[in-house]
Amino acid sequence: MLLDQYNFSQITGGHERIVARLYDDTTSRIKQNDLIFFTVLPDRNKRLVVIAQDLKQFPNFKELFAHYTAQEVGGAPGESAEELATNMARYYTPEQINENGVIAIRVNPVASL
Repeated sequence: MLLDQYNFSQITGGHERIVARLYDDTTSRIKQNDLIFFTVLPDRNKRLVVIAQDLKQFPNFKELFAHYTAQEVGGAPGESAEELATNMARYYTPEQINENGVIAIRVNPVASL
């Protein structure tokens, strides 16, 4: 899976613990205690390995982000669930979200390669 540099830094720095994604073919196969391998953008030379500690599905990002603190999902302190959900529009269309739902993956970093 892909991960941008900001979220890579948030996860490796111990700030972001919840990765929010569209519930699709890739994420639907993830189970608790699976290793997830992220390729870090933009250069794709870095890799991050995390363990999936917990998974929780939601109908949309607004409900997902309302369930966690902004910091847990990589947002700024005080950032609202609405703002965080709006930011996800750069990755997923409303149609994709409505059709598939979303998933919160609680991660624990294992290695940065």
